[in-house]
Amino acid sequence: MSVMGIALYSRDAATTAAFYERHLGASQSARADGSVRLRLDGGGLIELRPIGGVDADPAPCDDGRNGYWHAGVLVGDFDATVKSLRGEGVEWFIEPVFNQVAQVWCGFFHDPDGHVVELVGGQQQYSQVFDGEAAARRARARPGEAALFEHVAFTTPDWARTRRTWTRAGYTVVGSLDLSDGDPRGMVLYYLTGADGLTVEVFTYTAPTARALDPAPRQGFAGLLATAGTRARLEVDRIADFAPNRGRYVDQAGLTVIDAE
Repeated sequence: MSVMGIALYSRDAATTAAFYERHLGASQSARADGSVRLRLDGGGLIELRPIGGVDADPAPCDDGRNGYWHAGVLVGDFDATVKSLRGEGVEWFIEPVFNQVAQVWCGFFHDPDGHVVELVGGQQQYSQVFDGEAAARRARARPGEAALFEHVAFTTPDWARTRRTWTRAGYTVVGSLDLSDGDPRGMVLYYLTGADGLTVEVFTYTAPTARALDPAPRQGFAGLLATAGTRARLEVDRIADFAPNRGRYVDQAGLTVIDAE
């Protein structure tokens, strides 16, 4: 294992956990340190860590700011999941649409805690494939009916450095998705996979990106859950404790990483 999933700071972990159970088939388990871990039926881990005394809204994040951007969940029946979410009154800040370049259905919404989630349906295509075997492995990981926590996305100001770092951590660059024709910022996405099956989606731009947010704990993204061996190869600096005996770190792009155990 390398990157096992993500950790999120939550103001109401019970409500958010129940939401993922209803709509994405997650099962939950409590940990001794007070956090809740969610495992989706198709695979993937999301840890919710209760945090008090924070703003009502989560830390803002967007694709043009360095650091974390969103979590991506792949579902077998996209339309049924969208209907289920709409039935609960979930609002889409990017409405479900078919991406002609990637050849997938996708839409973005906020969970009850305000965390950004991308819902994806279909098998993604690439503008350029760099590793055919890795692309085939990613395609085989597609779920049946069960939801799969399939990718995490972040923005980097230096793709060359990010690629070197993640390659050293055991990840392979699968391919790229060139969306620059429809984006004046010159957007190109790169996809990396590791032994765990989780895909890392890296947003890059020819235009300058905004600085990363202050990594101080607040509601929203806490960090990638990484094994000690992977974390040691990701060029990160320790900034705080996440939980007893578990550190929290940050890299040059402002992406935070947490000791999984």
